Amino acid sequence: MNLVSARSIAQQYAMQLLPYCLKVPKINGIVNRIKIAGSIRREKDEVKDIEIVCIPDPEKILEFAQFVEGLKKIKGEATGKYTQRELPEGINLDLFMADEKNFGLIMMIRTGSWEYSKRMMWECKTRGFYVKDGYLFETSSNQLQLVEEEADFYRICNIKYTEPKLRIS
Repeated sequence: MNLVSARSIAQQYAMQLLPYCLKVPKINGIVNRIKIAGSIRREKDEVKDIEIVCIPDPEKILEFAQFVEGLKKIKGEATGKYTQRELPEGINLDLFMADEKNFGLIMMIRTGSWEYSKRMMWECKTRGFYVKDGYLFETSSNQLQLVEEEADFYRICNIKYTEPKLRIS
């Protein structure tokens, strides 16, 4: 599917999921914890699927699950860490559920590309960190690192930030 069509569909579903996702106060106001990732964020001309990363609001988890379960299931559960759904518009939705401790890490990984994310995992390992079960840890202490925003991953691992559209390998 072309980027314009896929982006439009992704925005539509992100807006529909928004009421069921966490809203966090930050310095610049309230931040919604739902974002479009993947090839749409990288601005690829052709898009195979829609990837969205979100933090479901614990107080609205039943409504969140009900909405997701209304979409045709391919795999995964609406209350798990990942589910894939077939959208009526003819494209699949890959929905990744995170929390405030790993939202930024999941955004970086799921923005991709696959080769870029794999390289970032190697880069963080060479800098004394590792990723396990979707969370970033310091190797020497096994201490969990908070990665609330994507920029936190790059700062913690001392890796230069790369704009999404340049994340090729």
